[in-house]
Formats: sequence, C-alpha cells, structure tokens
Amino acid sequence: MKKQFLIALAVLFTAVTLAQTTPEKKESKFEFLIDAKLGFARLRSNDFVPLNGNVNGSDLMLAYKFAPKWSIATGVGFLQFSANPTIAGTSASVTNNYLQIPFRINGDYNIFNGSEPKDPKIFFNLSAGLYANTLLKQEVQTITEVSTAKNLGWNFGLTTSVGIKFLITDALNLGLGVQSQNEITKMKKDGAEQRIDQMNTMYFKIGLLF
Repeated sequence: MKKQFLIALAVLFTAVTLAQTTPEKKESKFEFLIDAKLGFARLRSNDFVPLNGNVNGSDLMLAYKFAPKWSIATGVGFLQFSANPTIAGTSASVTNNYLQIPFRINGDYNIFNGSEPKDPKIFFNLSAGLYANTLLKQEVQTITEVSTAKNLGWNFGLTTSVGIKFLITDALNLGLGVQSQNEITKMKKDGAEQRIDQMNTMYFKIGLLF
C-alpha cells in the first residue's frame, strides 16, 4: 500500500506538470480528483485490544458540479492500516488493506468574499459523506509465523474534511486539509468483528477539469 501511496503522489505531480500546458478558461462541470493522505487511526476488533496505528491511502474520484458552490463526487479509494500490538506476550505486526467506495458532497467558499477581485483563487473547502468499506486482506506477523486472511466483509462509515483549495489555472486546482473517518458498522465474518474509528489524516489533493 505504501507503493500505491507513492504512485498516487507521482500521478499528482505529473498532472501538475501537464496542466501547465492546458488552455485557460476551460469550462466544465466534471472534475477528476486525486488525493493522497497520511495519518492515524484506531482499530477495534474482538481478536485483540483496541490498536492505535498509522494509515496511508489515496482516492480516485469523479466530481460533478450541480451548483455554483456545490458538487458531488464518487469513485474508489485504497487505505492501509498498520500497527504493532503484543499478542500472548509476543510482539506482532498487523497490516490491513482496504478498498473504499466513497460518496461525498463538496462545498467551496471564497475566503476573500467581497474584498478581492471577482476571480478568486483561494477557497475554503468542506466535504461530508458516506463510504462503503471492505477489508481485502489482513496480515498478522509474529516472530514465528505469518497468518493471512482475505475478504473479511463490508461495513459503512462517515467522512468529513476541511481544507484550503488553490486555483492554479482554470483546469487545475490543488488542495490541502484534514480528513476524519469513522466506521459506523462492524465487519463480520466467521466470528470475527472489527472496525476502524477515530481516523484522522492530512491530505493533498489535485483536481483536473475536463
């Protein structure tokens, strides 16, 4: 998953370079969004005590602008959670890889409303929504063995974010901010139950109009 995170960053910088040659005054209601994020989360499971760990991931989304300040977006996301618990007195490593399907409503507000030129370049960005989440693979590694489980079920969660959006050209924008996710249902399979709560990340986002 770290490799996927680095790939997402590479795509972001490549898109920025290509966008410099994109003609300005490009009008479109559709936008391709790519973001990369890093942060912390807590995993609750009936197999061990709550675990605090690190998360990293990326989202690829398509947004549609249905009002001057508002848009809806959906797509696919990838997330990795990793922690180092102690199981039966032995140090271990837990790594979960998730696939997410988000649906969000985004709002952009001119920070300098009424005090700057009529073509603002900086916006306050708000986002809220739901997501479906599946645990593709869980790997638990100790000194003596490695156990792997796949396709451990689905659950649902809530997500919110706040940040700043910068218009680079009419076809390109960049964003920075913080995002919070909380799973409101548990994944259940073969007697195992788990969910991630209190996930907080910082994100870097790029938007490309087409």
